[in-house]
Amino acid sequence: DIFNNVVKTCQYHPNKNYLIAASGNEAIIALIDHRHQSHQLIENSHTQAINTLQWNYHNEYQLLSSSFDNQILVYDIRHTNQILHSYYHVKNKKQSLTSPLFIHHDTILSASNKSLYQHHLNNETSTANYIGFDASCLYYHQNYHKVIVAHGPKKLWLLPSNY
Repeated sequence: DIFNNVVKTCQYHPNKNYLIAASGNEAIIALIDHRHQSHQLIENSHTQAINTLQWNYHNEYQLLSSSFDNQILVYDIRHTNQILHSYYHVKNKKQSLTSPLFIHHDTILSASNKSLYQHHLNNETSTANYIGFDASCLYYHQNYHKVIVAHGPKKLWLLPSNY
């Protein structure tokens, strides 16, 4: 009853197993509490379909979203009517923003235009490192603090823990 279109992503909260964030083509985010069969909507943030949601494992109130509008947005779920942080990716026509992820309590990693970007929440800056290929997948291992970057069948990188 929440969505009328395709749901592209959903994530259970890492600490609150009753809370789910879900989104998709309608560019809204639903925070669903299945204990009480209730939900809260985050609206008017993205202008196109949302393809990524991710909880911050270091801050239980932060939720990240990314969209085909090339924005990465960070919310505090206690105050869903405001955006905490916003980052915009300039892209070429063939490359979209790879699903961003939290790698530290205050750092988001994303990929676009043959580069990896670190977005620093504490000072609202971003740094880019050229890697020479368009990453199609980013994965962060919480226990080992390692990032895997992949593209196609031949490129796979394991980044050091201090990245």
